[in-house]
Parts: sequence; structure tokens; C-alpha cells
Amino acid sequence: MSRQLGLFWLPFVAALLFMGWAPVANAVCVTSNTNHGNTNGRKTYRINGASFDLISTVSRDDGAHAVIQGADLWNEQGNAGTFRLGSSTSLTAADMPSTLAACQSAGINFSLVVVEDASGSKAVTSGACFDTSGKATQFIIKIRTKDGSGNPWNWATGNIGATQWDLVQTLSHEMGHTQRLGHPSGGEQAVMDPTEIGTNRKRDLYQWDLECLEQISGHRSRTVMRRIHSGAAIGSESSTSSGHAKVSSGLTHNTGTWLWSTANKRNPCFGWTATSSPATNCTTADLGIDSTAGVGPVNAIWREDEDMNRVFYGDAAETPTYAWDGKHYMRYQRSDDGFNSTNIAGYLRSCDSMTGFLTCSSSSYVFSGREISVAWDNYNNRATTAWINQNRLNDSASREVMIATGFVNNFTLPVPSSLGVQSSIAPAVACNAFSAGGYDCIVAYTDQSASFKNVRIKRFWSSTGTDRYNIHIASGFDTIAVNVPTASRVAAYYHDSKFWVVVRPMRTNQNLELYSSSDGQTWTSEGSLGYSDIGASAINYWTISNMVTYAR
Repeated sequence: MSRQLGLFWLPFVAALLFMGWAPVANAVCVTSNTNHGNTNGRKTYRINGASFDLISTVSRDDGAHAVIQGADLWNEQGNAGTFRLGSSTSLTAADMPSTLAACQSAGINFSLVVVEDASGSKAVTSGACFDTSGKATQFIIKIRTKDGSGNPWNWATGNIGATQWDLVQTLSHEMGHTQRLGHPSGGEQAVMDPTEIGTNRKRDLYQWDLECLEQISGHRSRTVMRRIHSGAAIGSESSTSSGHAKVSSGLTHNTGTWLWSTANKRNPCFGWTATSSPATNCTTADLGIDSTAGVGPVNAIWREDEDMNRVFYGDAAETPTYAWDGKHYMRYQRSDDGFNSTNIAGYLRSCDSMTGFLTCSSSSYVFSGREISVAWDNYNNRATTAWINQNRLNDSASREVMIATGFVNNFTLPVPSSLGVQSSIAPAVACNAFSAGGYDCIVAYTDQSASFKNVRIKRFWSSTGTDRYNIHIASGFDTIAVNVPTASRVAAYYHDSKFWVVVRPMRTNQNLELYSSSDGQTWTSEGSLGYSDIGASAINYWTISNMVTYAR
């Protein structure tokens, strides 16, 4: 044991020291040319789907999905305004009035995304429905078909080839303009730096985007909603406190806690117990989580160590700082007394190599642009952790879904296994022995190589190996039996002899949809849970009750 502690002491101390470091330099923030309003509120937009017929390399549906991915990136990773998909429209840019009074007279209370058969830059964002103070209450995004020389832009939406332009990145960039973000002027790399050819690496926000979003746009404020699943049916909706939209949750234990964020910050509060409803106000110490953090906190437990609560979240700072390959650390805070007095902080690591069962010989940081997910594998009596790797490269390891069963110490996972897929969203894992068609666990994700972002399900089980738990994956892709494309994180849990997933779909209004399955393969719609600005997450008690949390 002393030998193992010695291996990790130095990086752990370095991680703790690094926690106090500020970014290398403050971002040089630039505002957009148009004075867009409602930058920390909700914007409803509509898509002229038929206009995508003007693009030969992208289908109408794939084009619309690229728009939604671009908008929902800011919902999932940002900390200011949010976007909600409205019904389809046949309006063109010329149909959007300039003044607010004219828009109100025409019944236009939405923004517009449309393709125009025109030459020039890849896309352009402008204002519409200007109020008397000069703020644009709506926006227009025009996607162009040809470059300045009249040659077609070679648009693509799945994996991106060397001569292709990523429509998802371009739409993400334009949605950033609607929150008053301009282009970086100090050489910083960001989504708000113009899209580059042959890569999709800017489908996650960068440090510049996060810092300047906070400085220019202001913080969003949302109400945390919850539904408790304690019997055969999921309970009615109820709210807690008004807070930051980064609702957080994850697997916890029978006497565990529920986590949400206070207004204007990502500082969590703990109030859930197995016998009472969540508290309505913060009752514990401020954890001091950076309000610009790129991925909101997730409350999770490795149930092998039930006395220790853990909070995981993505760091707003990146390494290298403001660089094209800047990656975001996955940070943790842990406590053995519900964060009443104890709070140990650091960076999550995973083993690179192992010398014995769950014993590391070397390790490295976990980088991810999305939330991690934790489930309890009751076949092995071990926690299973899932995340997507962030490397900012246009390769097979970019957003690769990683699985690790068990843990080595309080801040290190064993050598992870690849699920063999790349996901555009945070993966959601849920487990129950033999319940997934003979397998124990499911992982919900979306295939980044596919233009049509349906939620897919992979099934697997873990077995004891020489140095770790080996992952056995069911062959082939198992797509949910109904058409549920999404650009938001998915909640997954096991309850009442079924697996359940909650999806924020790419449909009009984006109301949360609930699905169940008795085998992880065939899924049945269980209705709607109402609207959320971000994807839902599940607090999985496994032996008592489960709770789905979201925000609006």
C-alpha cells in the first residue's frame, strides 16, 4: 500500500497546487458587431428546412440537425443564454422585419436559420426585430452555398474529411454571435474563431468561449426541476430553487445527497436524503466551483466507498491555454461528511498501465468536454464510470466513449476500455445484472460519425481480469426503436425491472421524452416530462428510488 501511495503522491500534490493557479492570461474578449439582446435568457428559433435542399452535400434533415447541435452546444456547455427549437417555417431572411413593432404586428416572436443560394463567407448572423434601444430581440443566421469565388462550400455534418467544412461547427460559431460574442483578437483558439477545413474539433467550447460568455453575456438563471421514480410510475414534476442551469446529479447511495447549483454560480447545495424531499435552500458550505466551469458538477458515488461523496465537473481552464488542442480537465471534490467541513479537491486521473489487480504503475489526467456518468454494477459490486475522451483531434480517439469498472484510489480510475464508438453527447450508463438481454449494463450515446443523431444503446458486462475488469460488448449497434435524435446529454437508470432513458430530442419545443426497456434493446415511449433547457440527468438510488433532474 505504501508503494502505491508513493506512486500517486507527487501527481496528487501537483494537482492540488494546480487547483489554485489562475489561467495563464485573461482572455481578450470581443463583442459582436450587432447588439443582440436577451443574451442570458432563452431564444426560440425556427429552421427553414426546405432551404437545405440548396446544399447538395447535406440532406434537409441532416442540415436541420446540424443547426440544433450548434444551438444545444451552448445549452449544454455554456453558462449564459439558451436556445429552444420552434416549429418549422418557410420564411426567408427578407420576411423578418427590422423593428420589434413590425415583428409583433406580424406575429413573429422567433429567430430564423435559413440557407441562401449566395456567395461569400460560410455563414453570417444579423439582428432582427430591433427594439427602441437598438437591441436585436431576434436573430437571423444565413448559411451560404458558395464561397467568394462561386465554388460550393463542401458542407458535411458527421465525420469530417480533409476537404470538408463542418456545418455543425459553423452553426455553433454563429449561435455564439447571437450571444454578442465576436472573434478572438489575441490569437486565442475558440469556437468563436472561424471554422477550419477538415476538422470537427470545435464541437466543444473552449476556455475563451466560456470566459467571454460570462463577461459579455451574463449568467443564465433557471429553476431546477425533479421527478422521483419510487414506484411503477415516475412522479409528478416539482421544483426546488431558482438556480444556475447546470443541474447536476449522478449515482448516489441510500443516505446520499442531491446536488444542484445556486443562482449565478456553479456552487452546489446538498439536500436530498432517502427519506425526505430535497431542501429548498442551500444549507452547506460553498464549494467554490468556478462559475465559468465548462461542464457543470455531477454528484456521484463509487459505492465501494459509500462514505465519500464526490462531485465531478469539467474545468473551464484548458491545457494548453487558448491553444487549438486545448483540453479540459475533469476535476473532483470529495468529502466524507457531506461537504459540511471536509472538502478535498483535485483532478481525476486514469491509469495508463497496471502492475496488479486495480494497481497502477502510471496514470494521466482525464480530459473531457462532457459530463461523466456513474452506475452501480451489482454483478461485480463495483461502480462503473463512463465518459468521452477529449483530445481535440479529428481522429478515432476524439470523443471516444471510455468505460472503467472499479477504482484504484480516491482520484484514479483503472485503465479504461473503449466502447468502440465516438459520441457527440455525454454518455449515460445504467446497470443491473443480466437485465440487458443477458448483459449487465447499457450505455446511451449518439454516434458522431452519423449525421442523424439518434440515441443508440450499447450493452456490455464486466468480468474480473488479471489487472482490471475486462469489458465484454455486445456486437453491433442497437438503436432505440423510435426516432429520437438529440444533441443533449441523456439520463439513464434502472428501475422497476426496466432500463429507462430520458431524452431531450431534436423535435419542435424539445420537451423531454421518457422511454423504457426490459432488455436494453426494444424501447417503449412513456410520455413527456416537460421542457428543459439542457439534457436531463438521473440520480440512481437503485435500491430505493430514482430521481430525474433538469432545468428550465
